[in-house]
Amino acid sequence: MQLPDGDLFLLDRATSDPELREFLNLAAGVDQEVSVFFTLHSLAQRYADSRPDEGWEVTAMGCHDLLHWLVESYRLGMTQALIDLTPEGKGQLVPIFRILVESQ
Repeated sequence: MQLPDGDLFLLDRATSDPELREFLNLAAGVDQEVSVFFTLHSLAQRYADSRPDEGWEVTAMGCHDLLHWLVESYRLGMTQALIDLTPEGKGQLVPIFRILVESQ
């Protein structure tokens, strides 16, 4: 899956350390997390508004920076990305490696 040009969107929130932000990752089975991002600001905001826990903010990230973020996620053991997750739990699950290869 090749990423579209332009900004993509993540959800993040403040942590107890003012220098760090927590990105939204979701559990996917035993000992597995997936990275979550959105292709439209409106989809990200809709999902953020539906979260029962508070403090999530929509952050825009260029395609190049998002690819670097996915590389870091992959290094941390995440092998899948969930794209355009809806409040109903639907979205496109894509291997991070596939996104990296097809977006080069």
